Amino acid sequence: MLIISNETSQIERIVVNIDNSLECLLREIRYITGEPLYSKIPPKFRELIPLLENERLLRLNVERLRSIASKYNYLIEHMDLEERLIFEPKLNKIDQVINRGLNEITWKTLYLSDYIEQAYGLINLDAAKALDIVHHDVSSIKQMAFNWSLIQADIFIPYQLYTFQQALQTHKNVQSKFNEKLIIDGHRIHFLVDNIAKVVAVSSASPSWLNYLDYLNSLILNGIKATSLITMKNMLLAMTNQDQQFISIVVELNDCQLSFEPPLVPLTSELSLGEMLIEWINSYINRGDLIYVLGDDKTRNYSQLINQDSLIIELREKLTILIEETCLESLKLFEAFSQYSFLYKLSVNQSFQLFLNGDRRIKSTTPKNFLNEQDAGRRLSMLYRSVYSLGSMPTAELIDHVERSFLSATNQKQDLQKIPLLQEFENEMKIYQACLSDLSSLPDCWNVQWIRIDLRPIKQTLTSLSHKWLWKFCGYLHDQTSESLNNVDGFLGAMEPEIESITGLERDTETFMKIMRLFNSVSSKQQEVEIRFELMRRTLSLLKMYSSSNKSESILHDKYQTIINRWQNLKTKVMQAKQRLGPTLKEESKLIIEDLKSFQFKIDQLIIDLNQSNLFQHQLTFIQAQAILNQFLNRQKQLDKQALDYKQLQSLLDTNIVDFSKLDLFRETLKHLTLTWKTVKDFCQNLEE
Repeated sequence: MLIISNETSQIERIVVNIDNSLECLLREIRYITGEPLYSKIPPKFRELIPLLENERLLRLNVERLRSIASKYNYLIEHMDLEERLIFEPKLNKIDQVINRGLNEITWKTLYLSDYIEQAYGLINLDAAKALDIVHHDVSSIKQMAFNWSLIQADIFIPYQLYTFQQALQTHKNVQSKFNEKLIIDGHRIHFLVDNIAKVVAVSSASPSWLNYLDYLNSLILNGIKATSLITMKNMLLAMTNQDQQFISIVVELNDCQLSFEPPLVPLTSELSLGEMLIEWINSYINRGDLIYVLGDDKTRNYSQLINQDSLIIELREKLTILIEETCLESLKLFEAFSQYSFLYKLSVNQSFQLFLNGDRRIKSTTPKNFLNEQDAGRRLSMLYRSVYSLGSMPTAELIDHVERSFLSATNQKQDLQKIPLLQEFENEMKIYQACLSDLSSLPDCWNVQWIRIDLRPIKQTLTSLSHKWLWKFCGYLHDQTSESLNNVDGFLGAMEPEIESITGLERDTETFMKIMRLFNSVSSKQQEVEIRFELMRRTLSLLKMYSSSNKSESILHDKYQTIINRWQNLKTKVMQAKQRLGPTLKEESKLIIEDLKSFQFKIDQLIIDLNQSNLFQHQLTFIQAQAILNQFLNRQKQLDKQALDYKQLQSLLDTNIVDFSKLDLFRETLKHLTLTWKTVKDFCQNLEE
């Protein structure tokens, strides 16, 4: 009934053993024996009578056998080796049935229908349908594994730049969506594999089924590994493209320290950029943890196998080295910004107070074009020579003292020498102005391989600090200038009415002495005030250059012009008052000369009394000597109070009655005697010890 066809050399096919001529012969016999011929069948064809009696059944059996042969050939041709192993029990039964059809069953076999039913059930209804289901389910598994590589599984899109937070969120969203797809497909794969096991009806412990699970596991493993390789290659391309950066970070100032946001290296508990990217790489490699391995062996998973893959290991090493190198290279940016550390190491108020207390900036932080101290000194000397005549030129000590007093917010003499000079204020302000210029010329970003460092926040912070520093210096100089102007204004307010009240009709010496004290006050104040005016002029020039409050500085400048004009007017009024007093002094010269002679007598008497005192006797005790010295010191102070007034009167009379040098000599002698008796006291104490 069935025969083997050798049309191909590789696979043996079975066909139904029925000749087309037999079918033709049966039709002819039916026509001859039927109406109207009713001819008899020849003896040699009588064995075909059973077939003629049930020709319809024959045709049905032929068609069913051909269907069985077709399905069998399909099974043999389309079954893979792995499938042959799990279909082996079914194939063994089918082979037994096929062998009977080849060797035993003929068209005249009585139980042919039973044979066909058995063969049809085993091949068409069982094995063929099972193979179709297996092919469909395996194809679905392959398609799912292939589709994983088509889904976006990373954020490394060409020319796409992310901030750190954007990268985190986008990565989280992409991975969440992709991982959800893997988990769902994993459940579906397990369902399909269970369905395969059910339709094949193979034992889960049989070697053939275990081998088949290994085959399916390899399909799944290759699909997952492909996604890991694609993602890691995309990451490598993004990191090695010199014209592209995929992540942007910023430099910030936190707690007086420069830092990256996020940190580049693991220095704190906060997740660093390097750690984050390593975690990303691990998540790409460990995607296999989302799908359970097929079978009952729970000791292994897909991630373990992917981690051992040579390509994965090579890519991981390359990416890790790139991440470490780029992060370390990016840290060099701190060296470029180290020159601005003085802006933020200490608070502005604290650092400014240190500056006022004499804590000067180190020279290495001062730009080369700033004036050094010698240049400043020469410039200052030339400036004052242009203001004063040679005879009235103030001493360097006076200039230094007045300048430090002008710039000092306190009146404590012990702290005065620590106060910086105006040139040092200017040098500091130049530094901050230079910082502003440098910061404005910096680029907004710095590219380090795959990292773009956004410099705008730190530029804005340092620029704000530079402005704050300039504002601090300008505010301090503004306040000191305003205070100094107020002091001069107060002095002028006290002197102007008194000078204007001098009529030239005064007659008594006491009034002359009062007037002389006024003149002395103006004269003693002149050098200090005019030094302050020059300092204020320079200060106003600095404020005009560096201050941002033009209106405030304009008001201060107007006040300065008003005060300096009043000062010049006061000096003119003093000269006019002296001219008005001239005739009166000449008229009253006899009386004044008598007063001068009397003052000279007091000086001479003081010197005589000192020479005749017991201070030169060693029998005196230190306490006794100290009492005598105090008496002479009080008498000297009384004469000193009157000396300046008498000196003015004497100069107006153009006479030389009083020798004021004797008073200076007495003062020196008294000073030496005080030191001598102090030495005697110390010597006696040492002898007693």
